[in-house]
Amino acid sequence: MGSISVAICRDAARNATPIVLRMMKNLNHRGSDAFGVASPKELVLSEKISELEEANLRSPISMAYGLMRIFPKDIPQPVKAREYVIAFDGRIYPSTSPDVEQAQRRIGEGDPLQGLRNLIEAGDGAYAIAMLRNSEVFLARDPIGLKPLYYGESEEFVAAASERKALWDIGIREVTTFPLGHIARATASGFSFDKIQSLVQPPIKQVDMDTAVRQLKELLLASLSARTKDVEKVAVPFSGGVDSSVIALLAKLAGLEVKLISVGMEGQSELEHARRSAEELGLPLTISRFTPADLEEAVGEVLWHIEEPNLLKFSVAFPIYLAARAASRGGFKVLLAGQGSDELFGGYRRFLKPLAEGSPEKALEEIFRSVAQSHTVNYERDEKASIPHKVELRLPYADWKTIQYSLSLPLGLKIASPSDLLRKRVLRKLAETLGIPKSMSERPKKAIQYATGVSKALKNLAKKNGLDSTQYLERRFNEVFYSKG
Repeated sequence: MGSISVAICRDAARNATPIVLRMMKNLNHRGSDAFGVASPKELVLSEKISELEEANLRSPISMAYGLMRIFPKDIPQPVKAREYVIAFDGRIYPSTSPDVEQAQRRIGEGDPLQGLRNLIEAGDGAYAIAMLRNSEVFLARDPIGLKPLYYGESEEFVAAASERKALWDIGIREVTTFPLGHIARATASGFSFDKIQSLVQPPIKQVDMDTAVRQLKELLLASLSARTKDVEKVAVPFSGGVDSSVIALLAKLAGLEVKLISVGMEGQSELEHARRSAEELGLPLTISRFTPADLEEAVGEVLWHIEEPNLLKFSVAFPIYLAARAASRGGFKVLLAGQGSDELFGGYRRFLKPLAEGSPEKALEEIFRSVAQSHTVNYERDEKASIPHKVELRLPYADWKTIQYSLSLPLGLKIASPSDLLRKRVLRKLAETLGIPKSMSERPKKAIQYATGVSKALKNLAKKNGLDSTQYLERRFNEVFYSKG
């Protein structure tokens, strides 16, 4: 795990190494256990950025990596291969050895571009990759978008990084999310992209509920097993709803030590429901309570990490941030969460509108669109909110095979009617077969920003400052980023 920084100077006489080192400093929260910088001809590793600066490596094209050692298998990077230098942020599932070495084995000794293609087509990981070869860099990202990667250009640089702030800091203002399942070739002239694997709507299968439940259970168990092969215990953000309850119980059935973590403002009634639900599942629960003062203190920090003054994104990221912090304090390195379920199984109320208008086809299109956009709406935000606590977010629902199968299910197995207040029918049926009580399996969805009390607390905080919530976040966002230059 770690941070990737890449810079190519348009002027071949300039040195890109100080640029990528500056970028890497902005990403210190993503990795500060070891550092590395590489040019096409040299590679330097050190435990201190200052030693990399003193190495005086000169090249118009350079790549840097900051290591976050979550597990002993996480090794310093970049790593030198026969024809290229590679930096790898993420995991290939099951993750049983250094992931960068797994990536190298997948890429093989032949054409590295074909090797990257093979890696992406396998669809079994969460990663961003930078590969330096001669005067070009090849960048790649997993087809679901579980690891953040951004790119941009200026008059001086062509660059890419794990977070936007590294690019903003070197004067690149137009920063774009790297497309899923693509390989990009970056040179001093810019980027060119090749789509390898992307989500498409599969044909709808005609299956009954019992068959769908059985197959979905098998897929989720396989996904969870692959994502926990290297750990014996996991923390699960827990609301007592169907998404997190299924993940928690499957983890328990898989033989893992499970700790549930619920986040909420002092006095939130949802915390009592989470406590009772944890007792029903026979799993220990940690409650992370926050006060309005805690929220005010953390606003700037969370905005710095998620890089957007978006009201909805902040309201979801803040509870994830607190859950990851509680997991870290409890000695947990993996946060096993239920993100992706609402998109796959029609959990949002907005999916009812096309049905009410007599267009189930549009409802299916809307479900697919929400799944395809989950990387920008959910995954990037939540990964960046959890990683500062040295906790790795892993998402069993966001598995390539599980996604493909779930998208192929008939709409009626997800939403029973235009007035269906529960939705996610197939997942609720799976919860029932697992023995999860109806108080959890049939609990209506309540958005996390309301269930935790974040929305109300933020509104009151903004009002105290004479602003609405959006204005307050925008002001704090500008303060945080201007103060950091």
